[in-house]
Parts: sequence; C-alpha cells; structure tokens
Amino acid sequence: MFSPWVSRQVGTSADRNGLLIARDKEMEANWDASGYALDERGEGPLALYYEPAGWQSLTMVPRKDPYGRVGFHYEPYDITVVGAGLYLFTLVTPGDSAFTRTALDTLLLSAGPTALHQ
Repeated sequence: MFSPWVSRQVGTSADRNGLLIARDKEMEANWDASGYALDERGEGPLALYYEPAGWQSLTMVPRKDPYGRVGFHYEPYDITVVGAGLYLFTLVTPGDSAFTRTALDTLLLSAGPTALHQ
C-alpha cells in the first residue's frame, strides 16, 4: 500500500516501519509494470524503511573533513559518532538521478532532530 509523503512524520515511531511512496494514483498503478522507474516527469516511486538504531555510537572513517574546514589537507581518520535516538534509514529509489538526490535531501530534512520532536 502506497502512502503520501508527509513531512515531519518520518521516524516518529519506536518501531521498525516501511513506506511505499508514490506521487499519485498513476505512479502507483505503474509500479507493477515498471517498478523503480522514472516517469516522463523524471520522478518515480520510492520505498523508505526505518527503525531505531539500537546503539548509541558508531565508529567510522569519514571521506571528507567532518568539521567542514577548507584550505587544509584532510587525512581520513577514525571517528566515533555518538547520539541518542538514532535511526537507520534505507531509501530505495529508481537509480541515481536528480530525483534520487532530491528524495535523499528531503528525507534528511524531514528526519532532522527538530523535525522529529515537532
């Protein structure tokens, strides 16, 4: 069952959840025939799965300077990301496109700390 995108309602549950998202009934109907395919408007259906992370820290090596400094050489190093209320998100979209980048940007804005507590 597809659902409309509702801003600021992603990640508000403590449970594992998933959504199939389509722009309209036509896109929903084309799902069976085309799956994850862009339409003539350059848009497509997407799936979003999320759940609480279950951990409060994560060790990683960022490819870019996590402080965003410019003008200095950056050599990747191990960092630990620490936080409470972290979520794991999986966004499934039709390939790499402007639509996919917009969907990811929208997800990041909607799931930001201020969005989750409004």
